[in-house]
Amino acid sequence: MEFNDSSNNQGIIQEITFLTGVDTAQYTLEDRTRHVNEGYNRVAHLIIQSDGSMSWDDTNYSSYPVATTDIVKDQGNYDLFANAPEDLKNWLVLERIDIEDEDGNGYKLHSFDQSEIDIAYKEFMETNSIPRYFDYRGTIITLKPAPNYNRTDGLKIFFQRGPSYFSSTDTTKEPGFASIFHEYLPLYATYKWSLRTRTQDERLKRDIQEMERAIQKHYSRRNVTDKKQVKRKFNQFK
Repeated sequence: MEFNDSSNNQGIIQEITFLTGVDTAQYTLEDRTRHVNEGYNRVAHLIIQSDGSMSWDDTNYSSYPVATTDIVKDQGNYDLFANAPEDLKNWLVLERIDIEDEDGNGYKLHSFDQSEIDIAYKEFMETNSIPRYFDYRGTIITLKPAPNYNRTDGLKIFFQRGPSYFSSTDTTKEPGFASIFHEYLPLYATYKWSLRTRTQDERLKRDIQEMERAIQKHYSRRNVTDKKQVKRKFNQFK
């Protein structure tokens, strides 16, 4: 479903008009866009909660959800978003961090927390070498031990990011999740309008909840490549 289809009246904005019975003079395009994006956040949250081993990414993005930065000799702290493109800064779930040594060999880093260290934090793995662990706080990643080499684009952070939001000027752009659930966005925006006008419709609320359950069910089952193993059952005879 396109965001704003003024030619055929089949877009999200037009569906909001149909559901609310008011035009964009009363329920402005800017307000509709904000509420649609709030619903978009909700959908992304439901999907990421449900998608298991098959990570979702908004289909509107043209880049891969990985941020890279250079490894600097003797530097232990790295700003996660220092060199990341703008569309990579809107992320929700950190999935893994990989690092390369000075020869380009890759390793997966394992997370640790400062509370797990029984000695002074400064003394923990204080001899610089190939990092094996990371601690993550805010937007800063601390590598342990700190690297004793330089490597261009040697640190790679993989994550699940949030949706590619709509702007009020968008027209043909579509939501970046399964099309069978695009109707959720005008439903959600209509619900927000009903709260503002104090005309809340319980049927509308139930429709939204039913679609949320359907979204979760769909994304929890979509990884058909992970087949469950059927094991032979043995009976014990005495």
